Amino acid sequence: MRIVTRSLMVVAVGAAFTFAGTSPLWAAGCSASCGGHGAETKADPHAGHGGVAVASEAAQAGKPAPAVVSGVLEQYAKIQTALAGDSTDGVREAAQAIAKQAKDDSNKTLPADVAAHAEILAKANDLAAARTAFKALSASLSRYLSTANIQTGHYFQMHCGMAKADWLQTDKDVKNPYYGGSMLRCGQLVAAF
Repeated sequence: MRIVTRSLMVVAVGAAFTFAGTSPLWAAGCSASCGGHGAETKADPHAGHGGVAVASEAAQAGKPAPAVVSGVLEQYAKIQTALAGDSTDGVREAAQAIAKQAKDDSNKTLPADVAAHAEILAKANDLAAARTAFKALSASLSRYLSTANIQTGHYFQMHCGMAKADWLQTDKDVKNPYYGGSMLRCGQLVAAF
C-alpha cells in the first residue's frame, strides 16, 4: 500500500484507512511557499496541508524490499543524513555504492536511472551540486518504491515545497537535505514505505 498526501488531499491506494493529523513539521525560517512563518509563530502553518492516512495492519501489507533495494536504501540514508547536516562527507562513497549495487544486480530490480543518478551524485564537487543531484536520485527511488509496492516499515517520503522535491529518510522527524541547518525542519511527511 502507498500513502500519499498533497495539500488537502489524502489518497490511500489499495487499503481502507483512518485519518490521523500531522504533527507540527515546520521550522523557523521557512519562506512564503511553506507558510512564511518564523520562530514566533504559534499556530501550525501547515494546517490544512493534509495528514497521513494510517492504514490498519492488514491493509499495510506490501512487498518486502529485495536485498539489493535494502542495500541501496542504507547507502541512500547515509547521503540524506550528510546533506541534512550540511556536509558531503561520505556522499561520494555512498553514491558509488548505490550505483554499483544497482548495476551489479543480475535481476535488474531497480530502474537503470537509479544507477545513473547515483553516478552523477558521486561526481558532485560541492554541497550545492550534491543537493541538486540528490533530487533526481530521490525521485527515482521514491517512484520505484511506490510502483513496486515496497513496504520496509522504516522509510518515509518527505516533501519540501521550497525545494520542489521529495526525499526518503528513516524516521518521521523532518530532516531536510536540501536546506540543511538553515531550514532543517521544513517539509512534510507524504508517504510511508
